[in-house]
Amino acid sequence: MKYVFNEGSIEVPDGLIDQSINLLGTKSGDGLNVVISRDLLQPQEALDAYVSRQIKSLQAQMAGFKLHGRRTLNVNVERNATEAIEIAFEYKQNGAKVHQRQAILVFPPTGQILVLAMSSSLAFDAEDEKSWQFTLGSFNF
Repeated sequence: MKYVFNEGSIEVPDGLIDQSINLLGTKSGDGLNVVISRDLLQPQEALDAYVSRQIKSLQAQMAGFKLHGRRTLNVNVERNATEAIEIAFEYKQNGAKVHQRQAILVFPPTGQILVLAMSSSLAFDAEDEKSWQFTLGSFNF
């Protein structure tokens, strides 16, 4: 199987599943960052149940976790809308607040979960929200 990444590609044995995490941030580490991660649904698990399970896991693992919102949205994928669930929350990391938005969707060909996340040390302002919406709107498989 050919595995392609920004810097190149490699051949790996068939049957492997991409479980990588991509992190895009600034050199200074300040400001917004974007994380793309992958996961698997449990057998017979629907997207809504997966998100509920993940929220419980976040509550248990992250100090100061506060869920600010959860909603269903459509993400434009190859000009066809794909349903996603967006969650907005904050938590504390090393004593500092982190604010995060996530869009969680199922990658149709494999049924694998794809999580698009944007984080900031500051609460999202109008410009950050605009960046988040731009990122979601630009998504393609």
